Amino acid sequence: SSRHRKQQLYLIRMMVFRNRGLFHLKTSMAQILALVDKDGRCAIKLSGLGQMVGNGATESEARVESFLGVPLYSAICEKYKGRNLPTAKALAREMKAIGFAS
Repeated sequence: SSRHRKQQLYLIRMMVFRNRGLFHLKTSMAQILALVDKDGRCAIKLSGLGQMVGNGATESEARVESFLGVPLYSAICEKYKGRNLPTAKALAREMKAIGFAS
């Protein structure tokens, strides 16, 4: 029926929209971690660091470099080096104190 077809199209649109948002979130995080570079307006490609993560011989080193390349993560790691991290709430307060909004 026409109504059933409209419902199917609506569900398909919602799935595409939801997946597009998830894709954007994942690719944005990969950019923050310097694992990908923008290649033109809409394309992305693996950065050198991203390629290192994909290589078993350099994966661990590249993951650490990528993580510590984010100023917030680096600041938290430096502050708590050799100690346990605080609770999630305390860590959120610490991030705000460092100057990053939640």
